[in-house]
Amino acid sequence: MANNVSVPAGGTTTATVTNIGGVPAAASVSAVAVNVIANQPAANGHLQLFAAGTTPPVDSTLNYAQGQTTADVETVPVSSSGQITIFSTAATKVIVRLRGWYASAASTVNGPGSSPCPLPPWSTTCPWRRGTTTFRATGATGATGIPAPANVSAVAVNVVANQPAGAGWLQACPEGDRPVDSTLNFQQGRTTANFEIVPVPADGRISIFSTTATKVLVRLRGWYSVAPPSEGADWAQEGNGPTHLRTNPAETVLSPTTVTGLGQAWSAPVGETRAGPVVVDGVVYAGSVDGRVHALDAATGASIWSVATTGEIRGSPAVAGGLVCVGSGSGALRALDAARGAARWSATIGGAIQGAPTVADGVVYVGSLSGRVAAVDAATGAVRWTTLIGGNPMFSRGFIPSTRWSPTASCMSPAPTTDGSTPWTRRPARPSGASPPDPR
Repeated sequence: MANNVSVPAGGTTTATVTNIGGVPAAASVSAVAVNVIANQPAANGHLQLFAAGTTPPVDSTLNYAQGQTTADVETVPVSSSGQITIFSTAATKVIVRLRGWYASAASTVNGPGSSPCPLPPWSTTCPWRRGTTTFRATGATGATGIPAPANVSAVAVNVVANQPAGAGWLQACPEGDRPVDSTLNFQQGRTTANFEIVPVPADGRISIFSTTATKVLVRLRGWYSVAPPSEGADWAQEGNGPTHLRTNPAETVLSPTTVTGLGQAWSAPVGETRAGPVVVDGVVYAGSVDGRVHALDAATGASIWSVATTGEIRGSPAVAGGLVCVGSGSGALRALDAARGAARWSATIGGAIQGAPTVADGVVYVGSLSGRVAAVDAATGAVRWTTLIGGNPMFSRGFIPSTRWSPTASCMSPAPTTDGSTPWTRRPARPSGASPPDPR
């Protein structure tokens, strides 16, 4: 790799990036992720990184100021000989450090999960103005080489602010979901570039927001495929599904023989919990009594996000359709974005919710200590119906029985009934020493 190599003004240097540092032979590698540093450049200028023997791209990898050491991250296609070229407009020393590599289409070394795929050159220019512009980052079989949105989880882009009218910053983000941090910060009149990985929404469009009028160049570097379905690992709701049978027919690893070899892989602080976590697509979701919802990497235990809500969470979350649904002691049923923890909607049920929600056919069912059961639209949070059955309604095997003592014990079926009607009601004897229903 390039280690403080001197590059003359308008000159290039070539670095071999395969068969070193754990990167396999060139035939198995399509691109590399590198950190590139312009060290003490002699004048203002920029660097470009590209596959050796190919035409330089139209955009810069890194823009620098005279005497100012500057770093950036880039994904660079690799030539058939396993080399990349670095071009500089001004004399500077260049340091290149390998951060990772991407397998070629013919290689089988990629592990499970979301696979990155480099692209041929493609770019778009956004208008000179302040505000937000959007463009489609995916296509069915377009020249970009990216498939339909359903097959893409994110895109890797190089973003360039070209001659901005003032100091400011850009955000590259999924359409309609701006983050709190910037992708790129720039100074007036100084062209600046940065690398970003942007999640792709269902319509395949991403947005570029600028605080200051500027021209923007966005160049697609690659795309990430949707992770394949997990093989028997998901446990998305309490009891694993709306029927709560507490079984997983897809499980092929655990058995009476292999379970004896289980041991602790990791631990993570999440506060006091009163219910088990759920696992979906390699992420563990848990709620705690302090009102926080946590998302953890199932392989490492590393925190992905943690969000504070109001009221105690005493039931397991329920994950479906990209949402994490939790009930709280404040009487609110909430849905959070499974990927980032952002709030999607909140519905007030009335009475503390201590049990886990159940999601089935696009509807979230939940009971509260007020004795009410509610059916809430999973997409919008609109309450479809509520009904009073008394006690503390919980969900089991597709029905909603009242599990605390109440003068009337009722049982309701979410399907095929859609209006909350009660298939049957009976009056059991009050247990000796039983207390009246909790009015909360």
